[in-house]
Amino acid sequence: GSFVLMDAFSPPGDILSILGEGHVDILKVNAYELCKLSNTGGDDLFEGEVSEDDVSASCTAIFEQVPGLRFLALTDGPNPARVVSRGGETTMLTVPTGVKCVNPIGAGDTVAGVMCAALCSSVAAATALDHASVAASM
Repeated sequence: GSFVLMDAFSPPGDILSILGEGHVDILKVNAYELCKLSNTGGDDLFEGEVSEDDVSASCTAIFEQVPGLRFLALTDGPNPARVVSRGGETTMLTVPTGVKCVNPIGAGDTVAGVMCAALCSSVAAATALDHASVAASM
């Protein structure tokens, strides 16, 4: 078999339509994007201000909206990344320390690419995101 990792958020209607087709196994977004995509973040929600309750509600909502989705891979800036399974199991990953961020451009793409490569090598989703987080912090 194969799997599909999607790293996209906008426009939400188009993304939900694609997800609804049932071909995406893993959605990789940041916490803010997930809130907006799942329509659980109000207009007063801003990037970097997403609470744990917001993330939890958004995970529940997106899994309800997208029956075929197996995992969410969530990044959240300097906060721990996480993998959430359809069953609700969450693995939190610490952000590498001792790294001075010069420019975060491309970090999300690095996470998606490394995670996808690890998953293609039969690495578990949480371990794959851990490898990806380390690579993106370099």
